[in-house]
Amino acid sequence: MDKLVNIGDRISAKDHDTYTTVLISNTVDRWKVGLLLCWVILWTVCGALMVYSLLVRDASQENTLGLAVFLSFWLFFEIRIGKALLWRLKGMEFLKIDRDKLILKKAIGTYGKAQEFLIGNVKNIERIDCPKRSWTAVVESSFWFVGGETIEFDCSGKKVRFAYQLSDKDSKDLTALIKSKIRYYVSA
Repeated sequence: MDKLVNIGDRISAKDHDTYTTVLISNTVDRWKVGLLLCWVILWTVCGALMVYSLLVRDASQENTLGLAVFLSFWLFFEIRIGKALLWRLKGMEFLKIDRDKLILKKAIGTYGKAQEFLIGNVKNIERIDCPKRSWTAVVESSFWFVGGETIEFDCSGKKVRFAYQLSDKDSKDLTALIKSKIRYYVSA
């Protein structure tokens, strides 16, 4: 694999001299990103109106407490929706496999922390099977949700999950590629 090889619509892999890199991009239809942007804008406006109502209007203590509770929930979802929008605009997952370690980075643009795992400790790489008709599967495959990992492995007794919202075929192909590259680098 001397050149860039595409595995499905969102995955590309490349062999270098002493390591292999895999990039999982995050693409979604433009209209879905636009819809998510509208949601963020409207949600922000609603929260701003509530803050205005809390700070400016003379309200009873019960109303103030109710607005404060509402604003705490509003802020939680504001952060979640904002993070989902940023992920949809600039998110990606990056893997680097070499003789010594597997590096996994989930990043928004260039921001994200890389996790390093010793290649000898990486065990049981497999696809995560989730029933297609379950409520969890429906939510995790939604474009407004950051999650829905499709591959996991064990490392020193800890489960590590990655590869957000890949199709069954793509996660199967990626799992096979990672297993083959680890076997190759361990035996080298």
